Amino acid sequence: MIDKKHVQHVVNKHYKEIIKIGLTPIEYIQYIISNYNRIYYDKNNDSYLLVIFKETKNSQNIAAMQLIFNDKHEFYLIKTALPMRSTALKSKSKILIFTNPRQKGSSVNFT
Repeated sequence: MIDKKHVQHVVNKHYKEIIKIGLTPIEYIQYIISNYNRIYYDKNNDSYLLVIFKETKNSQNIAAMQLIFNDKHEFYLIKTALPMRSTALKSKSKILIFTNPRQKGSSVNFT
């Protein structure tokens, strides 16, 4: 579920990073939902990261969106979404639970 409060957080905190790649925050969220090729579980805050992983010759970049359960555990809410370096996934708390090797990621440059 895309909820206004959490989308507003993405707009307020990450607008500059997202607009640099040529998308609005809503387009960015929709793009991740449609194209993610990895899912990580973060045991530190009981959340999931939908990730578009893209490897280039100089670096590994990702587009990420963090999902959390609503209070009643009925559905997920978007907590945040932003482009970042893949080193953010190296934390021991983040566990890869899904990968789709046939999906190569995206043509959008995330940095």
